[in-house]
Amino acid sequence: MKFCALAAFSSLLFEISLAYGFNGFSALFRRAITAPAPLSVIADGSWIGNDGFWSTFTFRMGNPAQDVRLLPSTASQQTLVIIPEGCPPGLMRDCEASRGWLFDKNNSKTWSEKGKYVLDQEPSLLTASSGDFGFDSLGVNAQGQGGPTLDYQLIGGVAGNAFYLGLFGLNPRATNYTFNDPIPSLITNLKNNGSIPSLAFGYTAGARYRLKQVTGSLTLGGYDASRFTPNNLSFTFAPDGNRDLVVGLQSITVTDRDQKNTSLLPSGILTFVDSTLPYIYLPKEAYTKFEQTLGLIWDNRSELYLVNDTLHGELIARNPTFTFTLGNAQSGGQTVDIVIPYASFDLQASGPLLPESRYFPLKRAANDSQYVIGRSFLQESYIIVDWERHNFSISQCVFQDPNPQHLIAIPPVGNTDTPVAPQGGGLSTGTIVAIAVAVVFVTLALISVALAILFVKHKRRKRRNSEMQKDVEEEQPQAPPAPPETVEYRKAELDGEPARDSPHLRDTKQFHLDFGSGHTSMSRPDSVSKLDLATPSSELSGEPMSYMPIHYELPAGELSRPEFEDTSEDIRYKTAGARWRQRRAQGSYGSNNSGHDSLEGRPGLEQRLSELPVNEPSKPGAASGEATIAAAAAAAGVAAAASSAPQQSEHPITHTADDAPTAHGAISPPTGSPDPQRSPRDPMEGTLEGNVSPFSNTDVAPFFSPARLQQLGHGQREYEEPLITPPLAPDKEKELGV
Repeated sequence: MKFCALAAFSSLLFEISLAYGFNGFSALFRRAITAPAPLSVIADGSWIGNDGFWSTFTFRMGNPAQDVRLLPSTASQQTLVIIPEGCPPGLMRDCEASRGWLFDKNNSKTWSEKGKYVLDQEPSLLTASSGDFGFDSLGVNAQGQGGPTLDYQLIGGVAGNAFYLGLFGLNPRATNYTFNDPIPSLITNLKNNGSIPSLAFGYTAGARYRLKQVTGSLTLGGYDASRFTPNNLSFTFAPDGNRDLVVGLQSITVTDRDQKNTSLLPSGILTFVDSTLPYIYLPKEAYTKFEQTLGLIWDNRSELYLVNDTLHGELIARNPTFTFTLGNAQSGGQTVDIVIPYASFDLQASGPLLPESRYFPLKRAANDSQYVIGRSFLQESYIIVDWERHNFSISQCVFQDPNPQHLIAIPPVGNTDTPVAPQGGGLSTGTIVAIAVAVVFVTLALISVALAILFVKHKRRKRRNSEMQKDVEEEQPQAPPAPPETVEYRKAELDGEPARDSPHLRDTKQFHLDFGSGHTSMSRPDSVSKLDLATPSSELSGEPMSYMPIHYELPAGELSRPEFEDTSEDIRYKTAGARWRQRRAQGSYGSNNSGHDSLEGRPGLEQRLSELPVNEPSKPGAASGEATIAAAAAAAGVAAAASSAPQQSEHPITHTADDAPTAHGAISPPTGSPDPQRSPRDPMEGTLEGNVSPFSNTDVAPFFSPARLQQLGHGQREYEEPLITPPLAPDKEKELGV
């Protein structure tokens, strides 16, 4: 999923780059990433003034902060406030509240005095006056409503009646008290501080007579698109820096209730749009037409067109509307109409300007330098000014309830390929597309960053968990490794310690010669005197035997003629044949008696045994041969005790009634009481203590060499436990010369 998102993001960046070019895309990226949102200045809901009821905006000043109510001025670059000297004792009731509260510099710990300077607002219209200037902190919006606060801002305190309410300058021009020390305006400092995206604003004065008293709207660094109907006309700045927001007023038409239209402006003029004052200054030809059409009367003392109750009633009944046709020139070209109802010009004056009375905000201009469209006009129109691109627009206001705010930022100047100048109350198509792409770009960038952060966190968490698990395992005590399991058996000592039997013998009735125990080769010796039965020191000392896993299985059931040439071998050969015939006569073979194997399945063996000689007398050397056999059997671990060995006779193999012959003809069942935990078929049953032989008679298992075993087809078998050779009886050791 992360890779898909990154791939889509990369594709989008490529398409944007193709559409706008590298430079345009770079500028768009910088704007989208660095440009802050526009700043909305909150209207405080108050309607105050001595020349009408105007919607004001609250700012906080000084330390501790003091709230003051101000009116926006599109022509001024300074912030002017009313100081305590503007409300002397006894001047009027509620003076401080009616003038938008006062700023007392003596109650601010951060005030820095600059001095008294002449005010330069509308010098062609107002009598020169002065203000007390200094530096202090200034914050947008009232205390508790948020908004940025800037330190060391230029503030002018006024006490006269030239400006009854304080002003908040929207012009970015610097104030020059000396030519080498310009002081930036508040809107410039807000942009430099990163509080607004650009040197631009959108403003409408508000209309107390509309709906539920629609307040004014002021947006810094952008505009509120919900407050106007956009058009396609963009006005350019005039060359005069003090009168830059100039429009061509091409006509003014009044329409009565009876739809009669009357022109009130004989010819077009260039007029300055300024919200500092509420008035509309027109040339003589124009204000004369107004007087004739509406019945207005000029008051020389107040220099206002006062409206008495009679005239007011007539005008309400006529309900005239005034259409101002605006263009970039005095005539021709693209134009926009702003329709203003009579209610916008139905204003009320109060002291100290004059006693309460209604007036019409029309003024007589002495010359073209005084042509002005003031704040009363901006009750029904919305102005957007882009100081960086030197253009502005004026649009018809929209009044609806509800009307949610819709702020749009005006980007700063950065690239001429993406113009963002507001035209006709709105941005151009290219500007809107650029803003939309910037929004999409920022959104995808944030998503990609979030995915990258989640991926890195996941990897770090996984690695950390692995390291923690490793640390825990290292801290836990480790049990020492178990030694290899070995079974050690100690050989029986000379004191008669019984030898441990192997479980394999119990299961198979076979025993094995231990060729790894240190015994000499068990091949047939020439004589007893030549047989070396010396026991290794390891066996005599009782030390554990070395492990030897390979043993030879004794072929007890398959008796064939051993290929021996001496007389002792003939004795064994004849003895085995006689014994076989005797057992055959008794029916032992072939009946599977005592659980022993029969000769069935062994072709040729019975015939070979039948050919053996019957009752052949022993040859000389039989005794020595018998002793040799016994010695060999003892070396293999199965020797018979000398005290129980039978005497050589004509028939060497004899049996008692209890001694039934076995199928193998090698080992008789053991004597003594059987161990209940052992199998009754165990050939090693009985005790080996003392000189007692594990066999009940003189039957001795025939011995065959390893080569003969291999010839007879018997393989080798591995056992985990070596067979321990039983000890020799002392008298047998003496007899054999051990």
